[in-house]
This record gives sequence, structure tokens and C-alpha cells, in this order.
Amino acid sequence: MPEFCPPKVANALWVAYRRGRIDEQTAKEVWQLFLSYIQQGILNVLPDPPLDDVLDFALRYNVPVYDSIYIVSAQQEGCPLLTADERLFQTVTPHLPFVQWLGDYGRENRQ
Repeated sequence: MPEFCPPKVANALWVAYRRGRIDEQTAKEVWQLFLSYIQQGILNVLPDPPLDDVLDFALRYNVPVYDSIYIVSAQQEGCPLLTADERLFQTVTPHLPFVQWLGDYGRENRQ
């Protein structure tokens, strides 16, 4: 995951708390679990890709810069990117088969 991701996760927990979706204890527990995944190497924090590459990608595919950071990072690492953003998936999948939609995950096992 790009290095800008942990602050985004922390912010998402804060927003969920502020909106009453989770309590403070849950926010703290989820944050500690997230950090433990990083410490255990389950999640890897990678340096953000060069912004020139990210902006080029964003302009070429008409994808927001934050989404482009994830995609360019996955492309540089040679790994798949799983997204829950169907619109993003539809935009890039004809060109980037390593981007996969969460809605397809496990579908072959459910049929």
C-alpha cells in the first residue's frame, strides 16, 4: 500500500466515529489491528510512486490522483489491485487487467 494510506485509514476511522458509525473504542481497536498488520508484514507500506508517473496516469485514464497512486503502485510492484470502486474498475480494466473489482471476488466459488 502507498505510504499515504495509513493516514487515510486513520481519517476514515475518525469520520466513522464522528458520524456515530463506530465508538471510540472500536476506532482504536481497528487502528491497532491495522498497525499490527503493518508490523507483521501482512500489509506493506511502500514509498509513494513518483508524482510525475501518477499525474501522467491520472491524465491518461481520467482517474483521480489518489486512485492513480494505488494503481501506479500496484503496477510498479507487479501485484493485483482489488477495488470496491466499480466506476474506477470500469474505467481502467480494458487497459489494466491487474485491476480487479471486489464484486467479482469469489464469484466463481458462489456459482
